[in-house]
Amino acid sequence: MAEMLFVPEPEEPDDGSAAEDAEENSESSPVDELLAAMAGVDDWDADAVLAAAGTGQRLVNLAQAMQLKLAARWADLNGCLDPSQSAGLPGMERLLPTGGEGTPAVTEFAPAELAAELGMGPVAGDYLISDALDLRHRLPRLWDLVCAGEVRVFAARQIAQTTRHLSAAAAAKVDATAARYAVRVGWGRLQAVVEAAVIAADPDAARPRAEAVRDAQGVWVSRDHELGYKRLFARGAAPDLDALDARLDVIADDLADWGDTDSLDLRRAKALGVLANQGTNQPLNLTDQQGKDTAAGGGGPTRSERRRPSAGKAILNVHVSEAGLCGGYGVARVEDLGPILLDQVKEFLGHRNVVLKPVIDLNRPMRAADAYEAPADIADAVYFRSPADCFPHATSTSRRRGDLDHTIPYVPPDDGGPPGQTRLDNLGRLSRFQHRIKTHGQWRVKQLRSGLWLWTSPHRYHYLVDHTGTIALGKL
Repeated sequence: MAEMLFVPEPEEPDDGSAAEDAEENSESSPVDELLAAMAGVDDWDADAVLAAAGTGQRLVNLAQAMQLKLAARWADLNGCLDPSQSAGLPGMERLLPTGGEGTPAVTEFAPAELAAELGMGPVAGDYLISDALDLRHRLPRLWDLVCAGEVRVFAARQIAQTTRHLSAAAAAKVDATAARYAVRVGWGRLQAVVEAAVIAADPDAARPRAEAVRDAQGVWVSRDHELGYKRLFARGAAPDLDALDARLDVIADDLADWGDTDSLDLRRAKALGVLANQGTNQPLNLTDQQGKDTAAGGGGPTRSERRRPSAGKAILNVHVSEAGLCGGYGVARVEDLGPILLDQVKEFLGHRNVVLKPVIDLNRPMRAADAYEAPADIADAVYFRSPADCFPHATSTSRRRGDLDHTIPYVPPDDGGPPGQTRLDNLGRLSRFQHRIKTHGQWRVKQLRSGLWLWTSPHRYHYLVDHTGTIALGKL
């Protein structure tokens, strides 16, 4: 076996240039600086961590924005075909539109080369270029925020894809709305805002999309199984599935009343089996697999005492603007569902009992209450004024999954509390977890005016929250 020997190069005489080269090479790159910072994180205090977290997120945004800018520039560099490669033979490269209306065409094979350098496949590269061009040409306000590192790139790309079917003029309308909210709210809320803006920008285009979704309804049972258990998938009208969801809860609660100690999820699965095996109009037969009476050993109701479960009730809270109600077109917002066409509201509710509630005018003074519990009109007004959780950057918009919190803690009148503590400018909606943080987590909050909160974190970082979202004020 031959051996390969390493023979060093002869040393050059030192004329001073080596020192200059070493000095140039010693200049650290951004990657080196980041690696050095990461090595020291374990010694940072709380203020350093929080300060770096905000800066770091913006750096992440800027790095991903740079990727989008590179993709857009790559498209510019590949916006025409080489005449020698455009002979029209089968399989030859073509010049193709990649984004929505108003974006330039790109040579067909260009995305693959950029994608290879980014470590992604050609299809992913094509999507990257399409999103970049849509943002730059069709959503310029959002594009500016992305390039400034103010908006997370994944959210901006989702908006680009959601609006791609729209005309350039309609996309510009969505751009104005999205840019207003993108910095202040998380993706969960921003998605609903964008969906509503897309419908409002072009209702005629939304109708065939709604019809396509309606035609895609169905119920599917998986062919595969695991130890005798399968999966069920369903897609249907929201009121029907909400009614089924409510009925499963009713039967699951009944099973618990009759002594079933399994988890809620497992009892809901059993409830589905009850509906399948016995029908919706039959009394429940709660014998277990061994034929024993479920309630017999648990002290629950006897078989003769068992009642037929109620059917459950699905409630849809639909909000329609005055213009939409009078004009018969536009967008409706359904709580816990999101924005839909007014035509869909008619389809969902046309054959059901509908309860109309009086309009609450938030501009008129509203009476305060002395009791801890908020009356229905005050609770509704709080939700209409501030439909999202009032904790910084929170995303929940469900009134069923939260608490009404007194910004200034409630003191019972018997303990010296003043009258009128339950009022609009002393209430906000918080999820249960955020409520616990406010109560026990050393956060401080003031409601500066009705619907405007100033939050202070344990380390003195400040956040301003209103119905449009959150503004981070930093450490003051």
